[in-house]
Amino acid sequence: MRTFSDHSRALTLSALCVAQLAAPRLALAQTSRPTPPAPSTPAAWQGAARQDIEEAYELSVKNHPGMHDPFNKYFPGRLNAARDTARAMLPRVTDAASYSAVIARFSSVIQDGHAGAFALSSGSLPSRWPGFITVWRGNALRVYATYDGGPSVGAEVVGCDGVPIRTLIRRNVFAFQGREGEAGEWWVRARSVFVDRRNPFIAPPRACQFRANGKTTTIQLVWRDRDSTTLALFSRAYNGETLPIGLTEPRAKLFWMAMPTFSPDTAEITAYRNAFSQLTAKRNDLLAADAIVLDLRGNQGGSSEWSRQVAACLWGEDRVRRQMRAYFANVEIWWRSSAENAAYVVTAARQMREQGRPDIATEWDSLGVALTNAAARGDTFHVERNDTPVSSAVAADLPTDPPTLRTPVYVIVPGQCASACNDALDVFARFPNTVLIGAPGSGDSPYMEVRIREVASGLASVIIPNKVWVHRPRGAGVVYTPAMELRELEWSTAAFQRMIEADVMRRRTSGRKK
Repeated sequence: MRTFSDHSRALTLSALCVAQLAAPRLALAQTSRPTPPAPSTPAAWQGAARQDIEEAYELSVKNHPGMHDPFNKYFPGRLNAARDTARAMLPRVTDAASYSAVIARFSSVIQDGHAGAFALSSGSLPSRWPGFITVWRGNALRVYATYDGGPSVGAEVVGCDGVPIRTLIRRNVFAFQGREGEAGEWWVRARSVFVDRRNPFIAPPRACQFRANGKTTTIQLVWRDRDSTTLALFSRAYNGETLPIGLTEPRAKLFWMAMPTFSPDTAEITAYRNAFSQLTAKRNDLLAADAIVLDLRGNQGGSSEWSRQVAACLWGEDRVRRQMRAYFANVEIWWRSSAENAAYVVTAARQMREQGRPDIATEWDSLGVALTNAAARGDTFHVERNDTPVSSAVAADLPTDPPTLRTPVYVIVPGQCASACNDALDVFARFPNTVLIGAPGSGDSPYMEVRIREVASGLASVIIPNKVWVHRPRGAGVVYTPAMELRELEWSTAAFQRMIEADVMRRRTSGRKK
C-alpha cells in the first residue's frame, strides 16, 4: 500500500536549491467541446441559472471531500444552504449580471475558497465606479485615489445612506465574495464596496460620509464606467508596488528577494533560477547582512516549490526538510475516491507523461490505481499516512548543516496571501529570525488538488478539490498575523524599506543596551 511519504512532494524539497525546475505546476489540458449559445431572453437566463446551480450542487455532493469530512461537520449544511439561497434568488435572474450574482452567492454561502462555482462572464456592460478608489488599512476604509472635487485622499469612509461602512461592506461585498471572518479578506475585498458590477440584488451607495482632519463631509456619488487605466489603479491599490522576480541589494547589507507569483511563466522560471544561483553564491553575505526581505506583494499562489527553494537557499536544505517533516508529522491526506476524481488522476498522470514529467506521472499512475480501486469498492476515501519517523531533535543543527542564518528575514505579506502563499509562510515561520510584516493574510481551505469542472451550459465552472489535508497544523480559515502592519495608503517599496530600516535600528539599539 502506498503511504503518504511516497506521495509527499508538497512536504519535501528538491535535492539542490539551484535545481533546474523544468516547469511550473502543470495544469491539465481542458477537453474542448462546442460552447452552447448564451441565453437570449430573461426566461432562458433564469433557466440556465436554475440548471447550473443544481449541477454545481450535485457535482459537489458526488466529488467534494467536504461532504464526508468527519472533521468538518458544517460543510454539507453549508452546501445545502448555498443551493437553497440561490434557488430563492432565481425569480430575479434576467441577464448575465444577475446570473453571475446568483452563482457568486451560491459560493459565498459555503464560505470555503476551494468550493462552489464561478461565472465565466458577468456580462457585456462594464463595471462602474464613483470616481474614487478606496483601500482597507488596519481597521478602516480610506480613500486611496480620487477625482477633482471628490473626497480627499486619506479620508476615512464613515458610512453611506445612513448605513455604517462595515455593515455596508458585509451586505454588498461579503454576501457575494470572500470570507468576512478572515482579516486579510478585508484588506482585499472591502474596496469593492465602491465597484458596481450591475448586481441587481444590491443597491450601490448614493451618498457617503467621509472624515478627514476631524471634519465629516457628505458627498453625492456619481457612478461612471471603469476603463483599463482605472482597473490598473484598482489593482495597484491593494497589491501595492510589485517588483519583478529576483534578488536585489537596495543598499549594502540589505537584500531584497521579490516573489510576486508562484505561477511563473517561462521567463519568470528563468528569473527564479537566476535568483536561486545568486542566493547560493551570496550566502556568506546573507549571513552578515543587516536584513533580508522576502517580498510577496502581488502573490496569488501557485506552486509551493518556489518558496521552498528560497527557504532551502537561506536556511539549508536538510534543516528545512527536518522542520517541515516535524510540522506535518501528524498530517494525513484523504483522497475523495469518487469515479470522477479517480478519472481526473488517471488523466493527470497521462498528461504529465506527455508533458515530459515522468517522475510525477509515475506517482500519479500509482495514485490513480488506488483511487480507481477504492471507487470500485465504494470506499469514500483513499488515505495516505506519513509513516516516516520524525526525530524529536528536529530543531538541533547537524554537522552537515550550513552555518545558521541569524539575519532578520522580513516577509512582506499581502492581504490576499493564501494557498501556496500561505504554504510559503508555513515554511518561513518555522525559523525564529522570520518577521512577518504588511497585512494579515487570508485563510486556507484544507481541501486541495483543485480541478475545475465546466457546467453543461458553458456559463460557469465548479470548483472541485480532490483531497483533504487532515490534522494540518494551520487550521481552516486561520490567518497569519504580521508583527508589524503597514497602514500607509501606498504599499510602495520605499514605505516598506522605511519600516524595515526602523526595525533594524531598533534591534541594533536594543542589542547595544544588553
